[in-house]
Amino acid sequence: MQDALKLCGKTVPCVYYKFHDKSVLVTHGGLSSLPENLIFMGAEQMINGVGEPEDVFLVAEHFNKNTNENTYQVHGHRNPENLPVKNGRTFNLSDESRKGSFLRTLTLDREGFDWQCIRKKNSFIQL
Repeated sequence: MQDALKLCGKTVPCVYYKFHDKSVLVTHGGLSSLPENLIFMGAEQMINGVGEPEDVFLVAEHFNKNTNENTYQVHGHRNPENLPVKNGRTFNLSDESRKGSFLRTLTLDREGFDWQCIRKKNSFIQL
């Protein structure tokens, strides 16, 4: 348990990086815009996201409107409508279907983004 607590204490609420011509924001909850300075954004907002869980489509829509065409967002929380992985320039890695049957993955390489939905079987991932 102590090791888990130590690990949690070392995590960060977001990652922001540039890869070739793309800027990518990664959070747990999803944001509706890219703040000018991420240091002033609260960790709670990055973890829980903005709005209600049912607002996930609107959050993606606003992010896509509020950022330039080379800025992308990845988050892994809040998807009660079970939206697809890609929503404009927002990628939602949460599978909240009735059975939570898939692990969603995302890869960014020189060719661009690629995502997969890997079926889970009996709570295990089957590759």
